Amino acid sequence: VCSSDLPVRALAFSPDGLRLVSAGDDAALRVWDPARADAQPLATISALPSPAVAVGTSPDGTRVVAAGADHVLRTFAVADGAAGAESRGHTAPILACGFTPAGQPWSVSADATARQWNPADGQPARPGRSTPRWSASSRPCRPKRRHGPECCRPCSKRCAGRKLIPNRRLTAWHAAKGCRQ
Repeated sequence: VCSSDLPVRALAFSPDGLRLVSAGDDAALRVWDPARADAQPLATISALPSPAVAVGTSPDGTRVVAAGADHVLRTFAVADGAAGAESRGHTAPILACGFTPAGQPWSVSADATARQWNPADGQPARPGRSTPRWSASSRPCRPKRRHGPECCRPCSKRCAGRKLIPNRRLTAWHAAKGCRQ
């Protein structure tokens, strides 16, 4: 899977593992079918004002969140790319984002805060709380060989990552065996 001539910075599988969302320096989100061999995105969302460094998918797979150095968490509909709520409140770049199992967006920032957001209006869901009591739906994992930024589908059997070489291609591999799929 080749996303663009610019680096991919973040990846997230949909909860069912059938879709992969990529984000990077080209300020676009791309939705992929990892099983397809033609390496063409199913959808491209080009509504980001700056490069994204974090991306996450909702538990039902209908929404994605993306964030970066501009301190804003943005929500989009996967089906048509429609922009949803923008969540503002961090004072430093957002490093990670996703959704709670209940479907609330969350973000973790270099300002040392973790926040939950109301999906309807983008406002803080739990004012005053800085540490969530939940975890991301897509757990990070590490294959036997380090390939670069990677993510795993929730069952941790399929991973994707960008090799640390200039071809800028995403590669899928089996998490337990460490081999390419």
